[in-house]
Amino acid sequence: MLWAYYANSHKGFCIEYDLEILLKIKSVNLNCIVQYDENLPKLNFSSVFHHNSISKLTKLILGTKSKRWLHEDEIRIIINHFGKVEYDARAVKAIYFGFKMPKTYLDLHENNMKLPNELSPVCQEQVMEAMKGRGIKYFQMKLKSNSYEFEYTEIEDLFKNTNTRIF
Repeated sequence: MLWAYYANSHKGFCIEYDLEILLKIKSVNLNCIVQYDENLPKLNFSSVFHHNSISKLTKLILGTKSKRWLHEDEIRIIINHFGKVEYDARAVKAIYFGFKMPKTYLDLHENNMKLPNELSPVCQEQVMEAMKGRGIKYFQMKLKSNSYEFEYTEIEDLFKNTNTRIF
């Protein structure tokens, strides 16, 4: 389900992070494992005092979702500012490509209208080129035979012979 919700119906990709490295971002205000509940958290003026801290209250508000989303097993990182966030590139461990994501630039633009750059979809080749030299593993998602489940297999890095980047 996550692929359909968050990865453009399997045409996108998912990034696996090393959480320990990611949490070293200087602007991380808070991180929390999402709690899944049948009901919305009850908030009122006294709840501010009951939780005795803004971070506990923030976790309650931003870290609670409906039990309907339990399968997501989500961890949230809350940053103290809006916009781009710089992080240690070594935090990226792997990239999983949706089973409908175009593999090459030619596949991407076949029968597609031209979109502005910021809206343009990307292909696996472009992602690998952008991440070259980082030692990232790449995986291809597939539908299991006679099933609604997914499986993944490791695929070759198209830029594996690129010099390793030093961070």
